[in-house]
Amino acid sequence: MSDFEEKIKRMLKCLEEKIAGKKEKKEINKGIEVCMKQGSRNFENWIQVELVAILKENKIFKNDDIRVEARNHGNADIFIDHLGCEKESIAIEIKVARLGGKDLSHAVPIGPIKKDIEKLRELKGKRVLLCVAYKADDSFEKSWEGENGYRKEIERCIKKDELDPKSSPCPSFKVKVEGRDNEVEVLLDYFIF
Repeated sequence: MSDFEEKIKRMLKCLEEKIAGKKEKKEINKGIEVCMKQGSRNFENWIQVELVAILKENKIFKNDDIRVEARNHGNADIFIDHLGCEKESIAIEIKVARLGGKDLSHAVPIGPIKKDIEKLRELKGKRVLLCVAYKADDSFEKSWEGENGYRKEIERCIKKDELDPKSSPCPSFKVKVEGRDNEVEVLLDYFIF
């Protein structure tokens, strides 16, 4: 595993802790609970803010200029300018996939994910598509894993010669959401290309 991938995994571990909230109970952060119920866009915005805080607080990429919605860098959700060196810069796009639920209007179709892949493809440097998937309830239409799941569709969108072969799904974790008997499964996944 490369040093870069180690840093991405470290960033995701910190994000998992933020989402899960209280460590001892694995009880979800109340703000996240509201965002998850209302739809993926609110959740995505929260993740973006938290990732910037994680990057700064943990100094994951040292001495770098972190920008949000960087207009002059493909409007990437998060852009990390590595000492002005374009080839060493990092662009991160965030996508939240709500897997099912009674109201599927918040489910993410593959079209916007393809659009983000194209946007990243135009940038130089390291490119990361960060995906956060969660099951809105037990009646989900589409899974993350499997031949017809979101992960395979994303892999097909990213050309084989672009995709870092070491990119692999991260283990999911479960959090308790108020008003539900069972826990909600959340998966953090990434693609480096």
